[in-house]
Amino acid sequence: MHLVRIALATTRMAAMRHFYNQLFDAKLEAVNTPEGTFYQGEIGQLLFTLVPNDVAKVEARQNRHQMTFWVEDIEKTLHAAIQAGGVKMQQSLETSSGKLLAILDPDGNTLEFIEHKTA
Repeated sequence: MHLVRIALATTRMAAMRHFYNQLFDAKLEAVNTPEGTFYQGEIGQLLFTLVPNDVAKVEARQNRHQMTFWVEDIEKTLHAAIQAGGVKMQQSLETSSGKLLAILDPDGNTLEFIEHKTA
């Protein structure tokens, strides 16, 4: 089994496109469908699609997923996330494996970043 795509329903399409393009260089491009315009690109080697929530009809009070990313520099990533429209949720935490930080994207979805300790 191999995960090939993540689709994310969004209510703030322009802000979400900007955020994911700026922070992840997702290169989200419009894909016109009979249901509406989706935006498709990549995060890493994973196909990533933003779907308008009026098409997806997700009724969540908070996000139902959390993506976690390994990063080389958590402070640099935090700065980039805030510049792209993200919101810092907490101070970074020191764990046995390294620093951990969570942010919210423009729709309020949680993203977690981990900067691994080097030996």
